[in-house]
Amino acid sequence: MIHEDSLTLEYLNAMNYGVVTILGSGKTFKSGTMYSLFEEVPSLKKRKKAFLNFAGLEYFPKDYGYYIDNVWDCEPDSILVIEDVNRLFPSRTSSKSEDLQRFIGVISHKDIVIFLTTQNTANVDMVFFRDQDNFTIHKYMNPTSIAYERPETASFCDMTNAMIYDTSYKLEVDWHYVSYVPMFYECLVLEDVPSYYGYEISHALRYYDPRVKEAVHG
Repeated sequence: MIHEDSLTLEYLNAMNYGVVTILGSGKTFKSGTMYSLFEEVPSLKKRKKAFLNFAGLEYFPKDYGYYIDNVWDCEPDSILVIEDVNRLFPSRTSSKSEDLQRFIGVISHKDIVIFLTTQNTANVDMVFFRDQDNFTIHKYMNPTSIAYERPETASFCDMTNAMIYDTSYKLEVDWHYVSYVPMFYECLVLEDVPSYYGYEISHALRYYDPRVKEAVHG
């Protein structure tokens, strides 16, 4: 359970740059977990958030963040938020990968922390996982999806499902609020969801269509 002495909280609070991946099947509270961490972790809370090809910023607090259409528009000391990262940077797509490699290579100089949400890392460009400081937070994953996960991740997914079930049962909390961090063998329980988080944000990409630019920013 998450406490003031949580190793996960301490690690994220000291993270000046790197990539944080929140992995889980659809509707497992990945985005809710991310925004809860933004409120829970002091160093993350004070940073501006750069939303890449996103919608719904009007539902966040004033001056919470800004829209960008290209990773290079992310300002130093920001958090780059990429919801459902595979829609923008899918695996086996070389057209954007080269530019992404250049950007990932300098986030340590820019002090940028990247937060990704995804349902399966096998669908995501490997550039995010090869370089820089990497940290993964696991949510529940459908067993069939696990069978198609990258081998280096799949074993943690199986462990996560068991830990989430066990923790939610013992603490009598909704399993959506429970995450697992293999790096520290730690379960997180984030029940204090930000007041601004609701349907509009959790479904911000409801009308997303890559063919229509206006559909991204609403």
